[in-house]
Amino acid sequence: MRLWHRTILALAALLTAAGLAGAAPNTASAQDPVRPEETYAFALPDRWQEVNRTRQGNVDIITFLPGGQTMQGWRDMVILQIYRDMTAVPAESLRERSLNNAQAACEDATASGLQTGLSNGYPSAFWATACTRNKQTGLGEVAYFRSLQGNDNLYMVQRVWSMPAFGAEPPTIPEAEKREAIGILSGLNVCQPGSRQHPCPGQPGEAQR
Repeated sequence: MRLWHRTILALAALLTAAGLAGAAPNTASAQDPVRPEETYAFALPDRWQEVNRTRQGNVDIITFLPGGQTMQGWRDMVILQIYRDMTAVPAESLRERSLNNAQAACEDATASGLQTGLSNGYPSAFWATACTRNKQTGLGEVAYFRSLQGNDNLYMVQRVWSMPAFGAEPPTIPEAEKREAIGILSGLNVCQPGSRQHPCPGQPGEAQR
């Protein structure tokens, strides 16, 4: 199925401008001999509110909706997942899993290729999926994903739009919403106190972005 190529090309340009794509991951950086546990921060625009927080096995799942929307009949959603004690998971595996889930839930689904790079010295990846019609809700969905592989945990954030079912090309997402989505994805940051490879804010270091 040939879906949304213009959307993906435009998105790649936005990612490059935001610094979320372009550099090849460097997997040969040395580990600190003794290091404290890494920490993460996730910033969202004020209109987003946390509506649910749960743990499934070793995965923390936090869901956000804009004010005025509910879990029943939502249009916009952000999901942050933290896979505790999970390391060295290839980004391609995460992309394939998200595509498999969409294909199982939808009449038809596709995914973009990966955009990879480094974020504060950690491997980071971006991709997107499109679902023409969810079999349960009857609605289409478009989602942007970003993964960030820490030394202790794996982090993944996704921005999802629910919309009327569509065919070969999904409805156009307003430019302001796409830019906000990129800002949301880039709002996930991981650091390691005392590390030169992954410095925390205000700490000198040698991190690559």
